[in-house]
Amino acid sequence: MPRIYCNQCFSSTAAARDQLRGSPLNYISEFICQQGHALPRQLLDRHEMNAPALTRFLYNRAPVPELLGSWINAVNGPERADRMEAVDRLHAQGALLAAGDQVVFVNGNVDLSNLIHLTELPPKLHISGNLDITGCRSLLSFPQMLYIQGSLTVKGCHALDELSSGQLNVSGNTYISECNNMKALSHGGIIAFNGNAFIERCPELRSIAATATCQGSLSFSYCPELKETPLSMVVDHDLSFHECAKLIRIGENYSVGGDLSITSCSQYAVLPQAIHLGGELDISNNPCLITFPNWVLNLPSLINVASTHTAPIGELPSQIQPSTLLNSSNNYAYEQYGMDDQDLASFADTFNSNNRNLNIASELQPELAHIYGDLDADGDINIDIDIDMDMADSTLQVETTPGNELQDLLVALKQNPLGSLNVTYKGNKAIDGGAVRKQAVDFALQQLFADDSLVVKHSNGQYMLNVDTTSLVKKREFLDKAHELGLILGQMVVLQNATGHGFRPEVDRNIFDALQFLNKIAINSSKTAHDYVLELAESPDEKRLVKLVKEVMKTQFKDKTQLDYLKSLPFDDLEDYTAEAAAYLIIANEMQMSGVFVPDDFDEFKDTFAGPSDPNALMIENLKYVPTRYSDKNTRLANKLVEWVTQAVNDASKDQMKRLNLDLTGASFTTEKLPIYLQFSAFNDNRFLFNSHSCSRELDVNYTRFKQLVDQSRFDIFKYDFLNAGGGTFNGS
Repeated sequence: MPRIYCNQCFSSTAAARDQLRGSPLNYISEFICQQGHALPRQLLDRHEMNAPALTRFLYNRAPVPELLGSWINAVNGPERADRMEAVDRLHAQGALLAAGDQVVFVNGNVDLSNLIHLTELPPKLHISGNLDITGCRSLLSFPQMLYIQGSLTVKGCHALDELSSGQLNVSGNTYISECNNMKALSHGGIIAFNGNAFIERCPELRSIAATATCQGSLSFSYCPELKETPLSMVVDHDLSFHECAKLIRIGENYSVGGDLSITSCSQYAVLPQAIHLGGELDISNNPCLITFPNWVLNLPSLINVASTHTAPIGELPSQIQPSTLLNSSNNYAYEQYGMDDQDLASFADTFNSNNRNLNIASELQPELAHIYGDLDADGDINIDIDIDMDMADSTLQVETTPGNELQDLLVALKQNPLGSLNVTYKGNKAIDGGAVRKQAVDFALQQLFADDSLVVKHSNGQYMLNVDTTSLVKKREFLDKAHELGLILGQMVVLQNATGHGFRPEVDRNIFDALQFLNKIAINSSKTAHDYVLELAESPDEKRLVKLVKEVMKTQFKDKTQLDYLKSLPFDDLEDYTAEAAAYLIIANEMQMSGVFVPDDFDEFKDTFAGPSDPNALMIENLKYVPTRYSDKNTRLANKLVEWVTQAVNDASKDQMKRLNLDLTGASFTTEKLPIYLQFSAFNDNRFLFNSHSCSRELDVNYTRFKQLVDQSRFDIFKYDFLNAGGGTFNGS
């Protein structure tokens, strides 16, 4: 390590000073006496260093506990205890504090995780290793000056409003996740990510600091409220946005040294007119993206432009000529899916190939989204378009009451099935951090199951469609209800809820087959799902109807005996099957329009749609114990808590698992593989054993009460309370 020898080790005349090496900033923490002495005042001039630095530094250091007393004593109660614990952890790493400017220097890694009452860190920190503040859920702010030469991990800090309002410099990688209240990386501070930065699952993040820089890769994922990015930004490697539902555009003056990826951002609509991009572009699954500037088609590398929804198609670039494409001796691969000569006529004059491959493939409709610009590049281009121009995403604010979830959700979803739900219950203060909307959709599905005009319960307790064609009115009512079921099932899958195998297996299979049918016609047919529904509902052509029913419900009628039976039916009886096939198409289409991704494998779809076959095992896999100050007193109790909760979940019945999932995740059935945090806490009333927080997926356990049960070996009481408490309406996050 670069060092300065202090006068206690060597005479001032003989002191040799090693030069600072290898850092873009001359961090003060690199100057540490090798014998641990407090450094006297010394002067270090700029010319004595290799790297740029401030003109000089003055040193006067002492152990941290001696000089952070005022910071500890500024608060009382549980937070004071956590501040003392934080100082102890800093001191354990040999931290020193410069008295003059109150900078804490730490020559090593710092773990401040799970200090749940800590609201702030010491005002100035300089850490030569890693900093972990996972689970500091009361933390309100970062220090005004924070330098980290290792990695930074920020997870589950639910009270944090912004990452930094001052100076934040991280030399290693940065990991930020599940900070439920963080609205901005910075409202005005300076942030420098010198490594990679990964920001994910921050549901309230709305903007990125205008002064942020990144020398590695920068990634934002599952940040549904992110709307703004700076007008200009420099990212040395990759820049990516994934599942950021409200992101509409990024800034106009960006420099990205690697790949740019904007995927599954359901409202993203406008690419910047100018950008410096050193790698590839991936803009797949953005249903509102309909315009492409010149630079997109001048890229030297592969372009992936793939979306999920159908839309009118306008015109391809004017430089593409079909005859040139089809007759050229160069290596063109042109796959003509669903496009006739008239469609191809919209391609215009010439195409400057430069030995490129052009694949205009998969899911092209007879009208094409507007793509502007010249094709003039050396790499391959794949344009895979299936866009709904009319579906612009927006937040759907829904206020509901218990028992009316279905009615209130449908009012919003019928206006915009791609909208991002935000649900509140009237007269209830619970904020929707994710679990409230999951519960509302869960209850809406249960209310649909209670509607016998749509489904009927089989003797085994599972549901199937209740097809009624006894009158035109009944038939129309049934098909209208299919629209509603499709909307709710679409939201169910998007939110990672599941049916809990509530449908009979053939219903799951028929929905999957209908989704596959829609994928097929998107490629090979000019007709829409609506066209096929009308044909199934109104066509008098029996042979055509049999063919359509077979194609939509292909698994059910792949057996020759079943198909022969279908062909033998009189028209009145055949109508039951045509109405059922139409209903499955309606359900599948509404699910697709909600943004549901359809895998090719049925078993994979079933896991997503119906949920795991063993929900108990999934919950056990997700359980994670979070140490608190109580765990230091009794590690045996912490181990016993994990053991008892695991055993209770393992013994839970199906109905008990529904209640547990509802309390801990917001949904009776879930496919999410995310941690469920177990932690000890102090309760005001020791009659209560548990307090659940479904938005943050936390379960507080009364330390005092639990200790009593363990001392008395009363697992039976613990298990009964754990499995039978809760399961009511949502009343807090």
